[in-house]
This record gives sequence, structure tokens and C-alpha cells, in this order.
Amino acid sequence: MKTYFDLNKRLLTLLIALLLAASFAACDTNTGLPKPEGTFICTQVDYGEGLNPRISTSDEDELLIFNPDGTGLWKLGFEMDFKWKLKDDKLTITRSLMGKKEVFEAIWDGEKILLDYDGTPCLYEK
Repeated sequence: MKTYFDLNKRLLTLLIALLLAASFAACDTNTGLPKPEGTFICTQVDYGEGLNPRISTSDEDELLIFNPDGTGLWKLGFEMDFKWKLKDDKLTITRSLMGKKEVFEAIWDGEKILLDYDGTPCLYEK
């Protein structure tokens, strides 16, 4: 009889552990916004007078490419790899330039990225 209760306790403990693991796995810090995947082109820049269309010789001379695995490529005259994280609508981009780690904050609304590039707001769109 004792082994029957021991077996039931073990099964119940295992079931509770599985339920806890499933509930933690279901928790997500994102608010249902899609992830920023694909290519985003800088379309507007604010040099102190509000966002204005970017004057450019090429539509693709400044862009961000986001991969689903949290990595990406920043093209700004030259190419730099970066890593990105999304929490709610806050997008964090981390890159390394000449051995120095740089972190950029952005706002993601599900379609566009508003990036603070060293105090200059830049709008990126697909």
C-alpha cells in the first residue's frame, strides 16, 4: 500500500513540475507585436526640426536587415553585424565597432523602427 502512495506522490510531483514548466514557457515578454524581420530602409531623419524625408543618392545606402535568430546587418556606407533583442516595443541593437560595444535603443510599433542614433532620431520602414 505504501508503494502505491509513493508512486502517486511521484506522479503528482512530476505532473506539477510539467505544468509549471509549460506555464513558464508560455510566458512571453512581447505584447504580441511581430518581430522586426527583413530589411528596413532609413526613410526619415530628425536633425532638430522634426522627422523629414531623407535626402539620399540611393534608397539603400542606409538600411537594417533583421534575421529571425536575433542577429542582423547594418549597412551604413559599410556593413556591420549586430545583435538585437525585443522586449514589448523596446528594440535594443548591439554592435561592435573597432572593439568597442555600442548599444542603440529603438521603438518598434510592429511596422516601423524609430532608432535613436547618437541623439538623432531615424525612422526605418520596410
